Amino acid sequence: MSVLGPLDVTPVLARLTAQVPELLTVGGVLEYALALRKPPKQCPAAYVVRATERASGVQPASMVASNKITVNFAVCLAFAPDFDLSFTAQDQALTTIENKVREALCGWRITGATGTNYAVEFVGSAISGLDEQTIWIKCEFQTAYHQRYTT
Repeated sequence: MSVLGPLDVTPVLARLTAQVPELLTVGGVLEYALALRKPPKQCPAAYVVRATERASGVQPASMVASNKITVNFAVCLAFAPDFDLSFTAQDQALTTIENKVREALCGWRITGATGTNYAVEFVGSAISGLDEQTIWIKCEFQTAYHQRYTT
């Protein structure tokens, strides 16, 4: 039986790097874990973290099974406050980057998974952390793909 592993976030990292050049750092879950311990040196930064994967029921049909895998992932954005800029200017900068991330991902289909790939959809966003060094905004997205395998 051949089963696909979890979603590879590498295409998402490449997409953000290409589509949002304002991001000075783009990384995955390991870089995110380090950034939570020690603020990133180059901001704005984005970290792609796979949150959940859920499979629909298997539909056996003559030795072939098919699942729809729904994947939720987050893009965790880090911003360093600039106390030389007005709060309005900083808020506009944060909003601009967040909107560019949404524009880069919404409607795009992640390559690499076999079968039918669904377009990425925006789920929501919220401030997930705030201190004198870093403002964290978590943008959540969802996509899906079909997985077929023989039993």
